[in-house]
Amino acid sequence: MGLVYANIKLSNPVIPDSIPLDTNSLVGSGSTYLCITQHIANQLGLKAMQQKEAQLAYGSSKLLPYLGPIKIEFENRICFVGAWK
Repeated sequence: MGLVYANIKLSNPVIPDSIPLDTNSLVGSGSTYLCITQHIANQLGLKAMQQKEAQLAYGSSKLLPYLGPIKIEFENRICFVGAWK
């Protein structure tokens, strides 16, 4: 099975009139957390809530900023999450 992508909409629920960001995102990769770029964080106006330790794919750990909240919309579903940057 190859890589699976989905069109999702990201927004900042703290800023009511913020413009949602439509993205084509890699999904179903086995990752348990959302990871976003600094550019997406800036576009959504997200701030770091805390630092969290992340285990990277090659086994090492790194302290990374944890941002949020982020509203995710996919088809007729929504959820609210934080994300590593």
